[in-house]
Amino acid sequence: MRFSASSAKTPALAVTTTPAEVRAKPGDSFRVTVRAKNVSGHEVTTRVGHRIAPEADARFLALLQCPLVLPARFKPSEAWEFTSEYLFLQDMPERIRDFAVTYTFEGGP
Repeated sequence: MRFSASSAKTPALAVTTTPAEVRAKPGDSFRVTVRAKNVSGHEVTTRVGHRIAPEADARFLALLQCPLVLPARFKPSEAWEFTSEYLFLQDMPERIRDFAVTYTFEGGP
């Protein structure tokens, strides 16, 4: 499972994910930390989407917790850290070998 972040639509934010990759099996839960910093001189409000690929298999990955489902407001130079928790469902088919989750930050001042 791979994690990444895209702030192309909110260039005022510098965003990273840790870890970038997780190895897990059905029934395992795991966490990923998203760090975002406002690198602009103005306040930024953003919403975050969770893009899961392949989309057809996304139902086998459960998002248990993510504070980023609500809009986030960043003051100039302010940095935040958010932790999400996921679960590979027990009935995930063996043919599924990989997921890619992209956190997409959208919004503006």
